[in-house]
Amino acid sequence: MQVLILLIAVLAMGLITLMVVGLTLKLLGTLLIGLIVGALARFLMPAGSMRLGKTMLVGIGGSLFATVLGKMLNIYQPGQGAGFLGSLVGAVLILALYRHFFKQPQLPRN
Repeated sequence: MQVLILLIAVLAMGLITLMVVGLTLKLLGTLLIGLIVGALARFLMPAGSMRLGKTMLVGIGGSLFATVLGKMLNIYQPGQGAGFLGSLVGAVLILALYRHFFKQPQLPRN
């Protein structure tokens, strides 16, 4: 009986570990793709100096923006997310909005 309880506990711990590792890898993958998409969007539409974190957030935000917009326009089915190109378009749109609302005024040159 004690061996059975021990075996169940070890299996449960193994499953929990696999779930945590899986979620961690998925999160790392999301951050990496967000960084790549954000960097490509900044290459296509420069938005001044942005640090790594902001670039990553632009990429992830672009993916979320494209997914929500695609679902509103019935482009994506329930449970389906934006692909790489949709994420890139969403990130460029976010950068355009960023430049529009947060653009610092240029001082006239003499």
